[in-house]
Amino acid sequence: MDIQNFNFIKEKWAFTSSWAVWADAGEKPKSNIGDVSIFDLSVNENLLSILNPNIIMVGLNVADRPIMREWGNFHDLSPLGQDYKIRYAFNKTKYWGAYMTDFIKEYHETDSKKLKSQLNVNPKLIERNLLRFNEEINDIGAVNPLIIAFGNDAYSYMKKAKLHKKYRLIKIMHYSHHISKETYRKNVLEVLEAKDNP
Repeated sequence: MDIQNFNFIKEKWAFTSSWAVWADAGEKPKSNIGDVSIFDLSVNENLLSILNPNIIMVGLNVADRPIMREWGNFHDLSPLGQDYKIRYAFNKTKYWGAYMTDFIKEYHETDSKKLKSQLNVNPKLIERNLLRFNEEINDIGAVNPLIIAFGNDAYSYMKKAKLHKKYRLIKIMHYSHHISKETYRKNVLEVLEAKDNP
């Protein structure tokens, strides 16, 4: 990743996406999870060498409100957030530095039933977001990307949009599951390694 590409992506997508890079945890598992200063090149000089647009982690939608900070997605400041499990799961793996985004960007909803109801009655919502998602993949410069879907819903809607015919698409457990971070890491890495070594 060079500085021009990084700044282009930042200008266009930083309020809907992020990267699988986090500040180190402190004494508590959730500590520093919302620290986005790690995306400041004057603070983190090695950042560009870590970022990998050829691995893309995708949730179904941004939660209940617009993201107000650059690269704030998946770096939740809320003490109720579960993003810390993603940090723990991918720390010191080849997935660290992946691009992170959501398939549906224009609909904020935490109740998955309400969101799925909207998507089912409004297929144009999926069509618009599919076009935008493909534009995003092009903008970040991804080449034959591996797309990792968080949970059944993100996976099923991306598969319904036939993204599995265009890209490598893998489903992993959603990080909101009520399990320990250790169990989450074990589960997702086993799934990903199995796909790498069929």
